[in-house]
Amino acid sequence: GRVVTGALRRQRQTAAAALAEAGLDLEPVGDERWNEYDHLGLLGAHPGATGSLQERLDASLTSWIEAGGSGPGTWEGFRSGVRQALDDLVAGLGKGETALVFTSAGVIATVCSTLLGTAPAGFLALNRVVVNGSVSKLLHGRGGTRLLSFNDHAHLEQGGPALMTYR
Repeated sequence: GRVVTGALRRQRQTAAAALAEAGLDLEPVGDERWNEYDHLGLLGAHPGATGSLQERLDASLTSWIEAGGSGPGTWEGFRSGVRQALDDLVAGLGKGETALVFTSAGVIATVCSTLLGTAPAGFLALNRVVVNGSVSKLLHGRGGTRLLSFNDHAHLEQGGPALMTYR
């Protein structure tokens, strides 16, 4: 079917490597709505947060979410952009077609928490555990889009701990 990436270099490079390894001659389409949130900007906007990097990121994300608003750069703007990207992708697929999306942990956590109908705490919990290079699967049909599997990384475990990184 289709291959989509965000506009970030790491997303495009991952897509190129995975497609080459799989022997698929498909050209990814870039869509900035699949880009990660600006974690450095969020950390910089909340310099008073203390603790580990994970604790500071969680505090920054919580503040971002609680700040409200709906424009660019807001949590709701990010969340609705990700959801619209997903809706547009599945709307463009024919019956039985598959799409591959190469994106980042925050986007994956946003998609999955939205499909599961969780509160923002659910997003934070999912965001904390996404493994780089993991695979999450969605299923779209008459009943809508549903999460089938999340964060599968068995393919990385064969290479030992050196291949396992988070976010």
